[in-house]
Amino acid sequence: MPKLEEISVGDYEPGTTVNVAMHDGSLIQLHKLEEDYDPTDRMGAMHRLQWAQEKQEFITGLIHYNGNPKTLAQVEN
Repeated sequence: MPKLEEISVGDYEPGTTVNVAMHDGSLIQLHKLEEDYDPTDRMGAMHRLQWAQEKQEFITGLIHYNGNPKTLAQVEN
């Protein structure tokens, strides 16, 4: 596999989307989550992932965070 130049994206504002050209000429869309996005809302995160899939976007940022996870012993009871 030939070594190609690294693809990088500069900083872009929250809530915006940037198109990134890949080495083969294709484009991908990166969407930075909004500043007011709540990563602790599990259902909101699932909805946001589905919405991104429909728009063919890759989300950047923290999508979901569970601040109170159960241990394996608690899950297995």
